Amino acid sequence: MKSIFRKGASLAIVGGTLLTSLVIGTLEVLALTQEQIVQKLAPVLVFTINNEQGQTLIREVRNQQQNSTAKVAGIFISQKDAQAFLEKMKTENPQLANNMQVVARSLAEVYQLEEANKNKPQALNFAYVPTQQQVDSALTVLRQSGQNIQQFNGVPLFVLSGGPNKNYLAAQRGDQQIIPFFFSKEEVQAEAERIKKEQPDLASTLQIDVVPLEGLIDAWKNRKEEWLSKIELIPAKESRELLRTLLTEMQQNNQNRPASGNQAAPTQTPPQNNQQRR
Repeated sequence: MKSIFRKGASLAIVGGTLLTSLVIGTLEVLALTQEQIVQKLAPVLVFTINNEQGQTLIREVRNQQQNSTAKVAGIFISQKDAQAFLEKMKTENPQLANNMQVVARSLAEVYQLEEANKNKPQALNFAYVPTQQQVDSALTVLRQSGQNIQQFNGVPLFVLSGGPNKNYLAAQRGDQQIIPFFFSKEEVQAEAERIKKEQPDLASTLQIDVVPLEGLIDAWKNRKEEWLSKIELIPAKESRELLRTLLTEMQQNNQNRPASGNQAAPTQTPPQNNQQRR
């Protein structure tokens, strides 16, 4: 699997007329702060299976070599996959599954909970569940690049590279450059086709690269390279549409809430480390 750390010395501008370089300064660069990582993860929705009390479904996984048991919660990237898993549970264990539901939450919440619990004994572990379609697409991309790979470990992210040095391509957003990392291979492919039409000089050099989400988060935490701060996650269309729906509902609920000087301000329940065993 190609390392994401070989890229980024210079960036191409997506949608511009020329392939240009971003000059990285010589000042010391710090790894992203926890707050910055949370901000980057916040727009991404993931899905858990919870009971009516808000407890997350967990499995106890036995490690024979270490003679220990780990608590693992499934974090689904796709709402459809989470719902399909729940429907399967209803046929296999209806007594447990009937009071369960799929809950959308921000990836930032999951990350914060994972960070808060990682050094505690019997900490809850999180297993990210990617969509099989995107895993298959990632394997295809890697094999087409000449890599003999049988499985992809993690949640695949897709990014375009191009130009003589095969640097990651960046888009211009206002006065900032961002490097979009897509959760959907189909969307990054559509972006590639658009660029080929607008910048034919780039067409022969364009390629799709694949990196794991987990590796990117680790890079944000530990690597001191300025280009990493320019990466932005682009959720799949399914999640973007659901997020818009949720935000619209929140706005409507706020507008319909009667104003009162004595009314308590609404609070947001922090992520809970509650578990419902399966």
